[in-house]
Order: sequence, then C-alpha cells, then structure tokens
Amino acid sequence: MVFLLGVPAGVASAAATDGFAYVKVSEGTGYTNPDFARQRDDALARGLLVGGFHFALPDRGSGAAQAHHFVDNGGGWTPDGRTLPGAVDLETNPYGQACYGLTPERLVAWVADFSETYAARTGRLPVIYTPAGWWNRCTGTLGQFGRNPLWATGSLTTLPHGWTSYVFWQDAAGDHFNGTREQLLAFARG
Repeated sequence: MVFLLGVPAGVASAAATDGFAYVKVSEGTGYTNPDFARQRDDALARGLLVGGFHFALPDRGSGAAQAHHFVDNGGGWTPDGRTLPGAVDLETNPYGQACYGLTPERLVAWVADFSETYAARTGRLPVIYTPAGWWNRCTGTLGQFGRNPLWATGSLTTLPHGWTSYVFWQDAAGDHFNGTREQLLAFARG
C-alpha cells in the first residue's frame, strides 16, 4: 500500500515534485511488503519525497522487535533530503480487540519502546500516525509523545493527547503536509 501524500494520483511526474509518499514496509514482525523497494523507487523516480510506514501490532511482539523489523526491511531514515522519517501506524486493531487487549500503561510502554528503538537506529523519532479518538481511548492521558511528529487523521478539532500541532494530516480529501515545500524539505533533511 502506498499513501500518496500531497499529490493526487495520476499527476504527471513534472507536477509531482511538490509531493511526497509513505509506502508500507512492514506489519508486526511477520510481514514485509514484497513490493516496497519497487514502490519506493517508483515514487522517488516521480520526484516525491518518500518514507516508509509500519503497521503496529502491539499484541504481537515488543515495540523494539517491531522497530528493528521495520528498519531492517527499509523503514529507516537517512539525511539525504529525499527520505522522510519512518511512521508507525497506531489505530484500531483490525484483527481483534480495538486496543490490542493492552492497558493504557502497557500500550504507552510499547509505543515508547518502538519510538526509542527507532530513534536509536536512525537518529530520528518516528512519525506517529493515529486518530485522536483511538489514541485517547487506548492510551488515556498517559505518555508524552509530543516530540514525535504527528500524522493526525480525521477532524483536527481535537488532536491526540500530548500533541499541540501536527506535521501530516489525513482527511477524506487526502493527505496534507502542515507547511511549505521548503519546510517539507527541511523536515526530510532532519
């Protein structure tokens, strides 16, 4: 799966130079997208900035194990000005209990484990993709992840607990960067 952010599908590559994409790299510790490299390379060839994302399964392995799996399979970051920091997708569990059967304390510990491991491996905190309703219900008011870039989903009337602003936003119309092209390039460079 590729999220084309900031550029409509089908736009010619010359017009797509203002866009960016996040490509699914992994899920849990048992799945790696077999098309990731091709999808990433296609997006780069179109002039897009590209990042990878990991679909978190907090009930199926530690945050550290999943962060290592993500980075080892292409979800890392380099300061080349073309690679966006990796994102961790945290939302309702499609395979079971909405909050993965974890207490807020355990879920917050899992997110911290993933985030710290990713930062140790890449030098950047991962982007956290999450809807406010799920985040606030499943983590409560625990944890302080406001330093992690936020990829908010849905309405911006309420941000997830711990954030006062967002970097990316996904709504029914698509995905958006909260800034200018120059700011996006600076974000990619770190």
